[in-house]
Parts: sequence; structure tokens; C-alpha cells
Amino acid sequence: MSRTNNALMMSMGTVNMWGFSPAYDVCSGLSEWSKSESSTDASVSTRADDSEQKVSTQPINVLLAGPGDVRHVLATIARRRRWEPAMKHRPVHIYIFEKAIETLSRDLLLIQVALDAHLPLRQRCNLFLEIFGNSRVQERTSAYIEEQAKLLIDFVYNDRGSLAGLVDLSHLKMRTHDDLIDLFRSWFQNVKLDVDILRDHRLRHYYEVRYDYRDNLIDWDYTAKKKHHGSVLCRGLWTDIIVSPYISFGVHCEKPSRFVEQLFEIHNKGTGVEQNRHNTGEVAVFNVLSYLYEIETGKMYQMGKEHDIFSGIGDTDADNGPLGDKPVPRFEELDGDANQSKQTEEYVENLHKHQVATQRCAETIKETLQGVKIVPLTGNIEDLFSKKRYTGLFDYAFISSQQCHTLQPSEDVEQQARATITNILKDGAVVDVESSVFMLPLNEEQRALYVAKLQEWTAHHSLKPTFNFEGKNEPSNEDMTKIKNAVLRFSYGAKKTNAI
Repeated sequence: MSRTNNALMMSMGTVNMWGFSPAYDVCSGLSEWSKSESSTDASVSTRADDSEQKVSTQPINVLLAGPGDVRHVLATIARRRRWEPAMKHRPVHIYIFEKAIETLSRDLLLIQVALDAHLPLRQRCNLFLEIFGNSRVQERTSAYIEEQAKLLIDFVYNDRGSLAGLVDLSHLKMRTHDDLIDLFRSWFQNVKLDVDILRDHRLRHYYEVRYDYRDNLIDWDYTAKKKHHGSVLCRGLWTDIIVSPYISFGVHCEKPSRFVEQLFEIHNKGTGVEQNRHNTGEVAVFNVLSYLYEIETGKMYQMGKEHDIFSGIGDTDADNGPLGDKPVPRFEELDGDANQSKQTEEYVENLHKHQVATQRCAETIKETLQGVKIVPLTGNIEDLFSKKRYTGLFDYAFISSQQCHTLQPSEDVEQQARATITNILKDGAVVDVESSVFMLPLNEEQRALYVAKLQEWTAHHSLKPTFNFEGKNEPSNEDMTKIKNAVLRFSYGAKKTNAI
């Protein structure tokens, strides 16, 4: 197995389909900022209610640079009702930047699946995770993906569908629109794609001799001549082959009750054969189910039984069927027209309850998404820093490990004159940089060095750390375990603010 730096980074892929940090509400750290801004507005305004109205109309602009998936989007939207009054009613504009158009198209698919109210909650949760974490899916899931791809094509062409009004494609070039449509069409079932062979090629290149690697037996490749042809697009499996996709949803979770804490229960402690009772897949199901449940109902998801993840759904999921949760008898007693009339009345009553529950669920989802706008972005992120429309726009920025190279200061004079990420940040903005906690190809020493380099780079951009490693340049293993949500949080304040 190759252990060079280039091979280690290539093992994590050039097209990231998931991130290296767990999902969390990215606006959870903006409460102090909202308080200071509302207080400043209140001191200028003559009436307090006018100040609240002014603050509530200002959108919270969030930039997710290379997240790889929609984990932060779901967590932020789901927990929006928990925010403080100064932020709860403010619009939220989430800008998702993905360098690879394949990742961007996948993000749109996952958002559409998560908000598909026609599917029961439990089925939608399992379907979301099947699409998210598997390269091979069931035949019925493949048919569902094709159906959603057609809806996405219609959305890009005509701006209609479930994503209309939520996703804003106006920041993308028309060429990117065409690329999205081509990718959506590649998801059709009649398009052949042997992912097993593509994965085999990646593994052979990475493991080399350890993967039954064979060198050439003769010097054929030294005498052959190449013929130049036109460039041809080559489809391949360029995503991560080392790190699990379940880091996004299956590592941490909110623990409002002891039932949730039992998801991390360990058996046989101190015996040398410790084993977790539940796996990361079950934790991921709980997290995704919690997000979807809170988006639909506006309430926090609570488990009702021990070790039963779906026990908190109750009648919510049962009402998705036209007959509710009432069992159907195996034998029917025929009493003539009276019995048939009674069964018809029960069916109509249950159908009416189902329609009312569905309508109530749709209204709650609409209320949750009110003021939310998702803006996909792609291309070169350095070009984003120099555009006037984004100057001083963002209150929060998340920088993934795939995009952290933009923080590295350049020794070239021309490069130093170019705009950096601070050009698009507001004063007092919060910046989260993905750390190396879950970068499994790196050893402990390399992970600590990675974090130390991030601190060195961010210091050149006037980003002040909100964490403390007790004055050490490189964090210890204990310090690495204390990094919350596997991200390093910084605050930006290049100019003086009028905080009270």
C-alpha cells in the first residue's frame, strides 16, 4: 500500500460525496452576534418593536464550502425553531459550494428526497440513507431515483416542482444547468454503469501489490506508440474508498433522554472484547429520522422505548396510510348491506383522518421552510472571493478539508494581491474549519500537524480561534478528542464593531 502524501489524499477521493465532520446546526454559534446586532439597532431606533422588525428582515447568510453532502443543511433547517427570538424569524440563505458538479447534483437529490412528503417518515428515512451511503441500491430505489431525476430535470428547465421557491439556481451559469441535466439523465436505469469494476480499479491503484497487483512481463509499453484522439469524458469512482460515509450522521447525536444515550452502550467493558450494542448505521437512522421528524412536526424527536429507534414516531407515521394503524381482520363477517355500509363509513373516516394529517404535515413543512433559501454554487472558489455580489455577505462560513487550501498564504506577490475568504465575510462572522479528527488515512502525528497548520494559516486572515490548546502549537491526542463537531471555530473581526 502506498503511504506517500499524494496517495493518502487520493485515497480520500477527488470528488467528495460526504464530509469528515458530523452534522450540526451551523447557526447555533450566531446567538451572541444576533444579540449584539439587535441591541445596536435598538439603540439607534426610537422604538424597540421597530428594531425587532428591522432585524427580522435581514437574512442570515451561510456559506458551506465543500461540505460534500447536505448534513448541515438538514440539521440547520430542522433546529431552526429552537433559535432565539431575535434569529428565529429571520430568513436563512444557505449557499452550498461544491467544486464537483456531481456532488452538487447529488445534494439536490438528497434535499428532494428528504422533503418528499408523499413517503411515510420511516420509509423516507431509510430511502435517504440508502441513497446516501450505498453505491449499489435496490431496484425499486433505482426506479425512485429515476423518477426524482425527471422531476429535477423539470425543475432546472421550468423552475417548478418541490424545490421551486426553495432552491435558487440563478447563481449558476447556463452551462452548469446543462451539466446538471446531463447528470440527472445519467441516473436513468437504462444507462449502464458497472460500479464494481470502477471500484476494483480504484482499489488496485491504491493497494498495489497487496491487491494482487501485476507488473508488466515484457517491455511492450516502452516500444508502443500512442495515437492522439479527441478528448473523451471518462466516468469513474472518484470518491472516498477509505473513510465511511456514516461519519456525517452516525458518529454523534443529540442526547435528550437516556434512551438515546443507550445507542452508544458498550457491552463487556474491561474484558478486552468490548462491543457496541448499536452500530453507526442505527445512529445515522436516529439522526436523520430526528431531522425529518422535527421538520415535519416542529417538535424534537423522542424515543419511547429502549433500543427502539422508531418508537418515537407513534401515530405520525401510521396515519400516512389510508387505513391508519387499525389492523385488518383475516375473516369478514357478512351481515348484508348494514355491515358493508359500516365498513364504508370507517374507511371514509380513516381516509379523512389521513388527508387531514397529510395536510397538517405539509403545512408544518411549509412553515419550517419559510424564509429558507438554498443557493447552489460551483466552479473555482477563489473566483467567489473576488465577486462584488458576495463581498461582506456571509455571517457564517464552513470550510471543509477539501477547500482548506484556500486558507494557505501564498508567497507569490500576485497571489497575495488577490481577494481571500475574508473579503466575503461580515465583521463578527463565525468560521468553522474542518479538522483532521476523522481523516483515517492520517496517523496521529499527521493529524496534529494538520491542525497546527490550520491555526498557522488562519492567523494570516485575522481569524481568532475560540478554542484553546493551552498554548501548545500542536494539540495532543486528548485535545483532538475535545474538538467539538470535528471543526475548529474562529471569529472574524477585521473592523471595529459597535457591540454593546
